[in-house]
Amino acid sequence: MSTSMNYVTVYKDPERDEFLASSRNSAPIFDKSTKAWIVTNPDLCRELLGSANLVPALAIESQEVPGALESRLGSLAYACQHIPLCHTGDDHASLRRRLSEHLASRRPAMAEWMAEALPLYVEPFRTSGRVDVVNEVLDPLIRGMMQSLAGIPMPTELDVTQTSRVFDKFSSLSRRTEVAGLMTGLHRHVREMMGPEASEDDVGLRLGLVVIGHDATVGTFGESLVRLLSESEGRPLNQIAFRKFAPQTGVPFAERIVQTPFSAAGVDFEAGQRLRLVLQTFAHSPPEEHHRFFGVGAHSCLGRPASTDLWSAFGALLGQLSSRVRVLSYELTPNNYIFNVPSKFLVEVMT
Repeated sequence: MSTSMNYVTVYKDPERDEFLASSRNSAPIFDKSTKAWIVTNPDLCRELLGSANLVPALAIESQEVPGALESRLGSLAYACQHIPLCHTGDDHASLRRRLSEHLASRRPAMAEWMAEALPLYVEPFRTSGRVDVVNEVLDPLIRGMMQSLAGIPMPTELDVTQTSRVFDKFSSLSRRTEVAGLMTGLHRHVREMMGPEASEDDVGLRLGLVVIGHDATVGTFGESLVRLLSESEGRPLNQIAFRKFAPQTGVPFAERIVQTPFSAAGVDFEAGQRLRLVLQTFAHSPPEEHHRFFGVGAHSCLGRPASTDLWSAFGALLGQLSSRVRVLSYELTPNNYIFNVPSKFLVEVMT
């Protein structure tokens, strides 16, 4: 790996594939701009994702909001109370168990919603013309998924996009305050929909689910769909291999903080150091390894079953069409260094 690489933005840049392909066997490198060890070797990433020596960076950083800012970032603090990644130890285990049980209880409702709604989001690919994939397909599709998992309405006028940026340590205070304002509106909506009898735990669980889940899933579907369509341009959809797992991820990396010093790959990692585990590296692994995008162990993504179910069903319907689709333009949302979320995705459908 190069010490001159911009490790803040490379995950969004056109040269990222060259970077990822060329650094799969590289040792970790310390980057001064992110103040983190960059890990791109897939075997080492897999090992470290499950390491008990590390804790999620969010679990440390979410506790570091200065008291003077609590009034401006109060919604951030509230959301963090209910997001497992923001905790360690018994609190993490308890929150993770609650969220896991909730998601399992909602799978029948999500299956019913998919059977009814998915054909609507495939319909734009049946007719010749231009399609705004973000606004006509991805946003309403994932909004519907969040609605079925949360069990409350998520109307289109409710802004649920880009709330994940509140966790970006590179964001300015004004940016984080702006996004925190969106979260306050989302929090108010969840509370109103659930009614005065709902517990703070029930409200917080749903708020955290949307904040973490929406952008990550829109990003994963967008990144995967544009890659498949670009690499298969000129071929009908029914000749594209839509596999069980999405081939790309909207979550470029996972950050961990060293809790207990250890050594790996010839590096002595010290307590308090940051490791950036590049999940995008698994995109260059065989398709059966793409489930690694969701992590492993105690901090793996609990949304994996729901996301995989939706991607599989969506791909299966697209794979029945004879339409050809050409990508006209694709842009990622600027100033979001947490998730790769498309802001523009235009295609031309030819039937």
